[in-house]
Amino acid sequence: MTMKPLELFGIPLEGTHLIEASAGTGKTYTIASLYIRLLLEKSLHVREILVVTYTVPATDELKTRIREKIRAALGAFESGRSDDPFLAELLSRHSRHDHAIQALEFALRRFDEAAIFTIHGFCRRVLSEMAFESRSLFEHELITDQADLLKAVVGDFYRLHFYDGMPPELVHYAANAKYTFGFFLTLFRKASLDVTVIPEIEKPGLEPLLASYRRRFEMLRRSWLHTRDEVAYILMNDPGLKRKLYRQDSIPGLLEEMDAYISSEGFSLPLFSGFTRFTSSTIEGSMKKGFSAPDHELFILCDNLKAEADALCERMDQALVWLKTEFFRYVRERLPEKKEQLGLVHFDDLLLKVYRSLSSASGTALRETLSERYRAALIDEFQDTDSIQYEIFKAFFSKSTLFLIGDPKQAIYSFRGADIFTYLNASRHVAQDSRHTLDRNWRSEPGLLEALNHVFSRELPFVFDEISFEPVSPAEVPAREVLEDRDGAPLTIWYVPGNPSSPLSRHDAEKRISMAVAWEVSRLLNQGGEGKVRLGSRQVMPRDIALIVRENSQGRLLKDVLAFCGIPCVISSEENIFDTEEAREMEFLLKAVAQPYSEPLVRAALAGPLFGLDAEEIDSLSRDEGKLEKWIERFRSYHDLWATFGFMRMFRSLATEENVRARLLAGPRGERMLTNFLHLSEILNEASVHEKLGMRGLLKWLNQRRDPAMPRSDEHQLRLESDDDAVKIITVHKSKGLEFPIVFCPFLWGSSALRDAVDIAFHDGEDDYRAFLDVGSDSLDDHRLLAEKELLAENMRLVYVALTRARNRCYLVWGRFNKGESSALSYLFRRRDEERMNDGREALPPAKPDDDTLKRELMERCASREARILVQDLPLKVPLHYEHRIRDGARIACRHFAGKIDRSWRVTSFSSMVSGLGHAFSDADRDALLPGSQDREDAERTGKYDILSFPKGARAGIMIHEIFELLDFQADDCEIRELVREALDAHGFERLWEEALADTVRRVLDVRIGDFSLSSIGNSETLRELEFYLPVARISKDALAKAFRDHGEGIVPPEFPRMVEELRFDEATGYLRGFIDLVFARGEKYYLLDWKSNHLGARIEDYGQTSLDAAMEKSYYILQYHLYSLALHRYLQRRVRGYSYSRNFGGVIYVFIRGVDPVQGRNYGIYRRVPSEGLIRDLSDKLVYSGLD
Repeated sequence: MTMKPLELFGIPLEGTHLIEASAGTGKTYTIASLYIRLLLEKSLHVREILVVTYTVPATDELKTRIREKIRAALGAFESGRSDDPFLAELLSRHSRHDHAIQALEFALRRFDEAAIFTIHGFCRRVLSEMAFESRSLFEHELITDQADLLKAVVGDFYRLHFYDGMPPELVHYAANAKYTFGFFLTLFRKASLDVTVIPEIEKPGLEPLLASYRRRFEMLRRSWLHTRDEVAYILMNDPGLKRKLYRQDSIPGLLEEMDAYISSEGFSLPLFSGFTRFTSSTIEGSMKKGFSAPDHELFILCDNLKAEADALCERMDQALVWLKTEFFRYVRERLPEKKEQLGLVHFDDLLLKVYRSLSSASGTALRETLSERYRAALIDEFQDTDSIQYEIFKAFFSKSTLFLIGDPKQAIYSFRGADIFTYLNASRHVAQDSRHTLDRNWRSEPGLLEALNHVFSRELPFVFDEISFEPVSPAEVPAREVLEDRDGAPLTIWYVPGNPSSPLSRHDAEKRISMAVAWEVSRLLNQGGEGKVRLGSRQVMPRDIALIVRENSQGRLLKDVLAFCGIPCVISSEENIFDTEEAREMEFLLKAVAQPYSEPLVRAALAGPLFGLDAEEIDSLSRDEGKLEKWIERFRSYHDLWATFGFMRMFRSLATEENVRARLLAGPRGERMLTNFLHLSEILNEASVHEKLGMRGLLKWLNQRRDPAMPRSDEHQLRLESDDDAVKIITVHKSKGLEFPIVFCPFLWGSSALRDAVDIAFHDGEDDYRAFLDVGSDSLDDHRLLAEKELLAENMRLVYVALTRARNRCYLVWGRFNKGESSALSYLFRRRDEERMNDGREALPPAKPDDDTLKRELMERCASREARILVQDLPLKVPLHYEHRIRDGARIACRHFAGKIDRSWRVTSFSSMVSGLGHAFSDADRDALLPGSQDREDAERTGKYDILSFPKGARAGIMIHEIFELLDFQADDCEIRELVREALDAHGFERLWEEALADTVRRVLDVRIGDFSLSSIGNSETLRELEFYLPVARISKDALAKAFRDHGEGIVPPEFPRMVEELRFDEATGYLRGFIDLVFARGEKYYLLDWKSNHLGARIEDYGQTSLDAAMEKSYYILQYHLYSLALHRYLQRRVRGYSYSRNFGGVIYVFIRGVDPVQGRNYGIYRRVPSEGLIRDLSDKLVYSGLD
């Protein structure tokens, strides 16, 4: 297809034009220039010029570039001059500069109205602003990810067909063929919106074949059960059997396989591989000369059953093909219905809604309205359009001014739904004189352009006739940076020989090539530091170099090698954050935080990089319960943070307190790991907030996203870990649109053979390249050839994109690689121009040549003085360590800190104040974690399953607190039992405790506390897990002891002030932090309640008032409730109008849950006090920072 060079002022501003913009030829510059012409020559408003591209970043860039072009044009008209060739010509063509200035100023003022959209943004605008014409009220919520909805619909289909009525033989047959839930999720992603699924077949009937097969199986089963030993004896001892097939040591295994098949009730299909050795036909064919085959009815029965089984399997193959076609019909029908029911619309639905609107009764009105609104349209990256998008553009703008701008040689996003064949079909409908090409390259050095022109200037360089290569010439770029290096050439090709007797395996090739790349990168950088390799007037820096790879694993390999050489490098790829090791570690962490009582989960989290404990430290936890208890407490505190303030607050606190940043950065992949963990934390926080997910919900959400079968979203691609001066390691897809001075392309020799033997996506060239998905037609083999031709063509385009990222030099690797004969480089370097291509294989030369042949062909194809190409063997040198040299002699030094840090300022808590005393936690809620098996043993030893026998320790305390935290005080007995049952399961306790715990909950709710019981308190009258930060000017044990002495007579035990003085904590200012289990209102009064699961004894008498007084004193709970009362007092002062302590503060209630018994009355298990108002006021005066009053 011949094209004429584009002349910016020669192209008419009417009709449809196709502009092919090769890499580096100034596509965005051209779009912005055409935009200026439309503003001035057609007098269009910015809202009348539609510009469409395919990603949000590309849209933002276009907006910026067009706005800058308008400003530059305005400046040119105001000054009367410009260095820009286009603007200089524009000035000469417009005599009325004042009119141009007025139009450009108006365009800048109204540029926020500019119609520059992604394709989905454009369709959304159409549906929302033109609801009448499009027959769409568009009151739906737009979603960018429909993975959860798709998973639900696929699940419905799977349950409908695999669980409800499918014959068990077909269920087993499908399972053996890997027709899993994940298989169907993956299958759906193979189909674009407009793909036609073939073949169209009726549901095959299985019943006659099933009935016959089952009869044969039943006959075989009865015979086997009665004659197994006879058959075994024959197979082991018959002298006429050839032992090559019937080795005696294989017979026991063969018998076991038949046992398993018989036990499966015949459901296990297809038949196991050794089944034929039981058939009479196989036995007859395995007899020695002169011997007759043994005569046994079972061998004949096996012959008969095999025939039936083969026929049934053939029919079941047809059933599976029908099942796949039915799957697409079901999902395409049910998924839109589900979204409609939920009031949701996905990006793909926007396209379909607009497309269907065109063919509706209002389609003509919609086309006319859009044609009037948008007088011109510029479609960027047109090679990435699909057929539905093109039909929309063609329908709306075929009679308007339409520019289709793209490059079919850079169409590399088929996995995202882009369809190069849409471009090819569209180009057929554009008049010959309306096809243009940009023929000057502004990116690369002339020598490199000459080399690339030489490589691609050949017949059918991109496989299909419709995609041609037009050589480009270098543009005159002032002050271009030229690479100065005596070694190498603009295009340097390294040849890699194979092994003496075989091609080089991929694994070995990647290792050798990575070492060679590291050696050359280190040479460029080290010699750059010595002044021997320069870019213009400066040394070559790491940021000037890019390594372009095909797969993420190759990028990781290169990074490891470069990092070993001390070369700074970062990876930018399409790898999804949920596929990383950090996502797995994050799931371990969240499980441990959600269930801090679980020793295995805590151990798993501690063994990860966030905590960094080694195997010896992990093992020591099993021998040191004190250490384990401390970790359990820390995880419990993170659990509380998450429950109260959400995921992000918890994660940031954990990262700070556990020194995560420093620990990760000290490792070899530190920056990458830290970036991934921070990225995951943002994603998880967004999911928890937007979808209102609690702990279990967020864990489930993360687990689903980590499922490889789930669709991957672009927004979850890995982030670049650093913007520092570093070598960029980037995939070909990610590199498109970027440029670098020096580019390495070491791994472009991958195979173009399809991995999948079935479910082939292809385009039919005899049917206008219509898209099909063949899930099992009779023409599957022919369609596979077409698909492989498409894959080869796309791999050629990937080669073009990778090579054209370079400005100054490009390194390419070719050699004798395993399966390299089907690669794009084999097609490029080995195929003769006279060899025409009919399918994906015939274009390639004979497979598996030797090294001499391969290297000779490469030299003949590329090695010429004019082409600026150097072919040489792969360097086998050891990479040098990179020593960064600062050429200006500047010295780096850290500043000296001369200030002072106030060490007394911190956030303190009741726990930290008393934690210095070993005995303070002996009876705390969360005792040492006990092994789960011990719970049952304790109960069995006492013969009781009541609350007094319920296990002690942290795990029990956590669970009991959680029950009361979630409990609706007005719940009925069924609801209480359900809550208790869920808690027992979640915390690893046996359900034997259900009755005891449910009874305890009911007793706590029913016991009288003064003139009321908790069962009379509604949820709206409670605040649970109320966190507070009390600003304290100075908190010390002396001040606390003095307050208790001055105001605690008759209220606190006489010895308590002395106990406070014995506390070992440093004086502090800052904040006192704590959590109040429950605050509830009763009339005008507000009460503070704390749940205590302490085990004070095995008798109810151990929970009488005397015992409670002793426990309150011993565990310093007296200090706790006074501090918490002070916090609640100040909280109520600010929130209750006319608040009075004496009138509104109801007091504190400590509920020792194990000892509550309504029959015994409130004297057991209930500790209740009203702190002295004078003491609370004195504590407020002594402790609280007055500046906040």
